[in-house]
Amino acid sequence: MITSESVAVDELEIRLKKQTTELKKFDKGISAEISESTQPEEDFLNSEEKFRILAENSPDIIVRFDIQSRQLYFRQAAVDIYSYSQEEIKGKTHNELGSDPEKAKFWKEHNEKVFSTGKTETMEFDCILPQRKKYYFNTLIVPEFVNDEVASVLTISRNVTDVKKTESTLKETLDNLEEMIKKRTEEIEKAYRSLKESEKCLAEAQKIAHLGSWNWNIVSNELYWSDEIYRIFGLSPQEFGATYDAFLSYVHPEDRDCVNNAVKGALEGKPYSIDHRIILKGGEERIVHEQGEVIFENGNVPVRMAGIVQDITERKKIEKALGDGKCV
Repeated sequence: MITSESVAVDELEIRLKKQTTELKKFDKGISAEISESTQPEEDFLNSEEKFRILAENSPDIIVRFDIQSRQLYFRQAAVDIYSYSQEEIKGKTHNELGSDPEKAKFWKEHNEKVFSTGKTETMEFDCILPQRKKYYFNTLIVPEFVNDEVASVLTISRNVTDVKKTESTLKETLDNLEEMIKKRTEEIEKAYRSLKESEKCLAEAQKIAHLGSWNWNIVSNELYWSDEIYRIFGLSPQEFGATYDAFLSYVHPEDRDCVNNAVKGALEGKPYSIDHRIILKGGEERIVHEQGEVIFENGNVPVRMAGIVQDITERKKIEKALGDGKCV
């Protein structure tokens, strides 16, 4: 028999089942929302953990600053450099850590620039830290974004003190080398001026004595005459590139065999000392004395011959006038 009470119970059960189903659906929605809302936080925590692992194992000094230039994170290397404890460093600015005011201002300006531009900065600087040691750093300042805004900056500083010392030593070495080269150049220039002065004196002496010097490269058949030899042969100094054949063209035709034989004898190691006649361009006949020495290589290969030419025409005239009786 169905009573009014049983009907009421059945309706209550149906209502409870419906409410339970709705609550389960709501619970699922809330759980999904909670999961979605905590996922970025988990991602952040995971990325932060990765950052710390990388930072703590980096050889560089890594520090994170907020917009007030307070140090939020720093790895142990920064603690070692500053000679402060982590508790003393955290939340402090460079000024509060006793840094040089100019250096603190320098840092603050660079950090603020990165906050305002959102662009990475690179810089080099030197500083004297509490233990009175001088350090050199190459630093990269990197902006860190949250919701497209720069929330903090990360400074990655590499200690380049040893590199700077090496560069300084190298510069000092190069400066010393440059000074040595300069000094050596001055010495060479002085020696060159002295040589030119000596050459000038030699040329004047040769001119007075009517005596010139020559140098014959036998291999290339190139012959060098001093200015005085050109004058002796009635030519302007360095008028043409002298050769042995050019020299022979000025030798008196009757004396050429005698000169050639004397040269051949010198090439075989015999002394070279001879008097012979020359004919100048205008047909004037002069008498010269020649003396030379051959330079050999590998024991017996003649490569060069050097000697002198002296105009002895006047002397020969005097000897003839005195009845010396000597032939040319």
